[in-house]
Amino acid sequence: MQKSLSFLARWANVLLILITFLAYLSPIINPNSVLWPISLIGLIYPMLIFGHLFFILYWMNQRKWYFLFSAACMLLGWSFLTKNINYNTPEPAVDSVRVLTFNLQGSYKLNTAKNKKGKPKFNAEEFINYLNAQEVDIVALQEFTHRHVGRERLEAQLLEAGFYLYKVKGKAILTKYPMVNTGTVALKNNEQGALYADIEIDKQIVRVYATHLKSNQITRIADEVAEEGNFREKETWQKVRDMFMGYTRAARIRAEQTKKLGDHVRRCPHPVIVCGDFNDVPQSFAYRQMAKGLQDSFQTKGRGIGTSFSGSLPFLRIDYILLSPRFRILQHQTQRQNRYSDHYPVLADIQLVK
Repeated sequence: MQKSLSFLARWANVLLILITFLAYLSPIINPNSVLWPISLIGLIYPMLIFGHLFFILYWMNQRKWYFLFSAACMLLGWSFLTKNINYNTPEPAVDSVRVLTFNLQGSYKLNTAKNKKGKPKFNAEEFINYLNAQEVDIVALQEFTHRHVGRERLEAQLLEAGFYLYKVKGKAILTKYPMVNTGTVALKNNEQGALYADIEIDKQIVRVYATHLKSNQITRIADEVAEEGNFREKETWQKVRDMFMGYTRAARIRAEQTKKLGDHVRRCPHPVIVCGDFNDVPQSFAYRQMAKGLQDSFQTKGRGIGTSFSGSLPFLRIDYILLSPRFRILQHQTQRQNRYSDHYPVLADIQLVK
C-alpha cells in the first residue's frame, strides 16, 4: 500500500511540474493564437504553487529526495512566484508620493445616503474622507459613478479637499498635483479604455494612466459554483467550462487592448505611472504586454500574497501599479479591510529619481 501511494505521488508530482512549465509559457502565448489553451493555465498558477509546497512537505516527511523536483521547479519560475507571493521590506515613505488604484465596483457601496425620494445617493463626503485618511496624492479609479450627485458638486467637494479631477465614463484620475494635459486612449470594445493625465511633480512632468481592461464577466458563475456547485453533477462542470470560455473570450480582447495601450505608454516622453484593473493575472499575455519596461510595485516592495480581488475565484491579483524605472518604489500595500468593493485598494509610495 505504501509503495502504491508513493508511486502515485511521484507521478502526480511529475504531472504538476509539467503543468507548471506550461504556466510559465502562458504569458508569451497570445490567446488569439492556435495555442490559446496554454494561455489559460496562468490563471491557476497560484494553486500550482500550493501544490508544490504540499509535495515538498510530503517528500520531506517521507525522507525522500524527490522534494528537490518541486523546489527546483519553483526556483526556475522565481520571477513568476514573486509576482504573486513576496516578502519585501518597506522603506520609510519620506518625501514620497502616494499612489492609489481602486475599482469601486460601480460605487454602489458608497451609495449610503438617501435622497428626498428615498433612493440611494453617492456619499461624496464619506468617499473624500476615505481618500484623505489614506493620505493619497494620485488616485486612479475604475467603475467610479456618482448617480444622484451632480458632477459640479462632486468636483467642488474634491477641489475643496485639494484634488483635481479628470473623469470619463466611469474611470477617473484624481491628483493633488496640477494637471497640465489630459487625454484618452480608445480601446477595442471599450471606447474610453484608458485615461491619462500629465501632472507636474517638483517641476517634472509625469504621466498617469488609469485603465480598466475588458472584464471576464464570470464572477456570477464563480459565485454559483462556489455556493451551490456539486462536482458530481454535469451542470457544475458546464458552468466551469463557461467560466474558462468567458475568460478566453475576454483575454483575446485584452490582448489587442494591451498592445495598443502598451504602445501608447512606451511612446510617452515622460515617466509613467500605469494604474488599473487589468482583469488578468501576472501569468497572462495582457500583463506581459503592459509591464514591458516597467516596474511592478508589488514585485518590488510587496509583502505576502498579492491577491487584489475578494470574489469566489481564489488568489486573483488583477489590480496593478506599474512604474517607469525613473521611480523608486518605497512601499506597497493591498488593503484587505476594504468595505467599498469586491476589489481591494492597492497603494504604493514612490519617489521620482532625478
